[in-house]
Amino acid sequence: MDFFNGLSSLAGSAVDYFTGGGSQAGAGHGDPSDAAPAPVMGSASVSAGARAQAGQMFAGMYDALPGGISSKDLGTGMTATGGVQENTGPSGEGGYSARFDVQAPNGDPNLPKQLTGPGGRADVGYYVDSNGQGQEGANIQVQTLNYNDGFDIPGGGKRNTHIGFEVGGPNAFARSQGNENTLEAGAEANLGGIAVSSTTTDPDSDTDESSRLGLSAGMGADFRLHYGDADGDGNREYGFGFDAGPIMFDVKSEDPVRKALSMGTMGLSDMLDGGDPAKRPNLTKEVRDELSKAPEKIAELAEKAPEVLAETVETVKEMPAAVIDTVEKAPAAIAETLSDVGSGISSGIGAVGGLLGL
Repeated sequence: MDFFNGLSSLAGSAVDYFTGGGSQAGAGHGDPSDAAPAPVMGSASVSAGARAQAGQMFAGMYDALPGGISSKDLGTGMTATGGVQENTGPSGEGGYSARFDVQAPNGDPNLPKQLTGPGGRADVGYYVDSNGQGQEGANIQVQTLNYNDGFDIPGGGKRNTHIGFEVGGPNAFARSQGNENTLEAGAEANLGGIAVSSTTTDPDSDTDESSRLGLSAGMGADFRLHYGDADGDGNREYGFGFDAGPIMFDVKSEDPVRKALSMGTMGLSDMLDGGDPAKRPNLTKEVRDELSKAPEKIAELAEKAPEVLAETVETVKEMPAAVIDTVEKAPAAIAETLSDVGSGISSGIGAVGGLLGL
């Protein structure tokens, strides 16, 4: 716990820095007094109010900004938040998290609420990541500015396609984490990056898919394996993703076989299918169904194997007699053929001679 007490002090120091040392704990949380602080890992200069605020910032991890979390409006439309918390997962998993960042959740209308300012976080065990997803593993990250936004394109019925885009400033992270949807491991340091994504969902379809493509300037690599039901429609999306060199790429689909065909043919297979994408059959399920029938077909072949083998043996036994019979009859057949050819030639010569009056 000394490590996380230290992080709490660092978060408190950050709160003091952005608030001029006069930060107040959230309503009903912490100690609002500013009595002389007790040293925590050498951070005696951190105010008691800041430490109390930092220690309560993570109360209610399941809400983006729960009412009990202390925060400070910086007067620019941006809000500073941060703190340290011991986490408990839905099945009793334990973990710790520490975070400090500056964001615009409900600030100046001239600043987009999707903007996140400088900050960082460290997590171990069970924790809820910056996207609101429960994770198990370890993570440490720092960032400067990040911006995410997008828009929806309604389709037929309940089908919807969300186009998203993201822009990030200098950042770095190292993590190994996983949950019921994704497994991820990697480490990177980037000067910045941009990415565009497309996510299609339809509760009445089992062919939903999403893809993401971006560019970044930096070093390191990150790998992701997708296998969960992110949209909660009862159909899992399978796929993968990676950051390597300047490329950032993710793809997942409820019909990975069809998606692989589409990618392999550069979209030609989709053009040949035509029609409403939501009504296309799920090729992955069809392949899986056929594979599930394989044991039954193998058993059927095994059951018929003795009969087929016996028929094959009889055929092989009859082959010598058939060959001998063919060889014995060959001279007579050849002589008969030559006789027919000779008769044909004689008849032809006679016909020509009659025409010439010979």
